[in-house]
Amino acid sequence: MSESQLIKSLFQSDVTRDIPPVVYFHEQNPVKLADEVGEYIITGGWPESHPNHKRVPDGIHEQYVRLLNSMASELDKSGGPDLPNAWISGFYGSGKSSFAKLLGLALDGVALPSGGSMADALLKRDTSPQAEELRTAWNNLRQKISDPFSVVFDVGGFARDNEQIHSAIVRQVQKKLGYCSKDPIVADHELKLERDGEWDRFQSAAQETLGRPWDEVKDNSLAGEDFSLVLSTMFPDHYSDPMAWYMSRAGTHQASAAPRDAVHAIRDMMTGRRKGSTLFIVVDEVSQYVVASKDRVDRLRAFASELGSELKDQRGCWLSVSRRLTKKWTTRG
Repeated sequence: MSESQLIKSLFQSDVTRDIPPVVYFHEQNPVKLADEVGEYIITGGWPESHPNHKRVPDGIHEQYVRLLNSMASELDKSGGPDLPNAWISGFYGSGKSSFAKLLGLALDGVALPSGGSMADALLKRDTSPQAEELRTAWNNLRQKISDPFSVVFDVGGFARDNEQIHSAIVRQVQKKLGYCSKDPIVADHELKLERDGEWDRFQSAAQETLGRPWDEVKDNSLAGEDFSLVLSTMFPDHYSDPMAWYMSRAGTHQASAAPRDAVHAIRDMMTGRRKGSTLFIVVDEVSQYVVASKDRVDRLRAFASELGSELKDQRGCWLSVSRRLTKKWTTRG
């Protein structure tokens, strides 16, 4: 046996395959996710009497159990959670991104190619003596939330034109709930039509005007022009020309709404398209995005507070932020 073959035999998995250097939040293909969770190592989970507990007294097992139990406890509060936010902190390479990503997609109910769920695959990765503790914490939380779904993304790779984090979150929720993904201004106006009770009429007008359901058109490159055409048939007094709505917004960008407006948009989108569900928002590398801007920090703080105050009674939304610890971010929130 050659030296390279001898070294290769030491590893359980094939180490000559393509191995990404870091966890990519945008990579959410079920096949790739199956590989990620299949190789995830949940550390910890040792009884205090075991020698390994001294080596890893507070591993990933303990972190997951603590987080899940804390969320469940918040849901038990009268009126719902006071502040439905979790700050997942760690230095570079500590595993915070994997921790957040896998949990978020497990809560989203992602199905893997094997037919099993991401949640089951993640729980199976805990092979510690106290693995049942994690499963119990998971089941306890799941019994308290209905129809969960998640948006999981890296803000640095998704944000446009230095937008605020809450604006990027709104765009992700829009995409998740089936609003126009090509043009955020169109998506904003889809919600306005829903708020005004005009959505059913719009869909009928789109079918008649475009000859196709709006769901088949909304993600095309010409979605803005098609939306404008439909509006001109619905509101001829406002838009006398088929391109009037579109041209009135030419060269403009999506408005940078205040944190409260963003929370209201999320609330109304969920009410209209996912009523009774629980939304989990998982955002990676937040510190890198906000640390150089006091305005971004302040607006993120305001957005997190608004989630607690505006959606408290609905118990419908959680924000989890993965942030890299630096000299300016040295404590857990």
